[in-house]
Amino acid sequence: MRKEKLNLILMDDHQFVIDGLSKMLQTEEGIEIIYTATCGEDLLNFLDTNYGSNLWVDVIMMDISMPLLKMSGLDTAEIIKKRFPAIKILMLTVNDDFDSYQRAKRIGVNGYIPKIKGKKDIIGAIKSAQDGQFIDLLHNR
Repeated sequence: MRKEKLNLILMDDHQFVIDGLSKMLQTEEGIEIIYTATCGEDLLNFLDTNYGSNLWVDVIMMDISMPLLKMSGLDTAEIIKKRFPAIKILMLTVNDDFDSYQRAKRIGVNGYIPKIKGKKDIIGAIKSAQDGQFIDLLHNR
């Protein structure tokens, strides 16, 4: 059963991507962006400090690769799935790297979304992830 309000976190190493997604989602009823991060270390520190006792996170949408940082989105997702298995994760990508896709599936992420998708597809993916479904908008599965 879907909750009235979905708590969403955005993570990307490009602030303009976070700003664009935030702007796009700010008017979407039922979705609240509760935190944004530009690196995995910040996101993990936030979750370790806040998750559970005073904060619930439903879905995290994160960039799959962040080449200029120590920790990629896949590395971050793997740690989150181990520490906080109830959190759903959607991976954002700009390419079709099959090895990354396979690793994401093994980690147990809930979706794989190309950054070229529009608002309707992204909101649909967020809601599908909240419901525990796997959504693959890259390979149309």
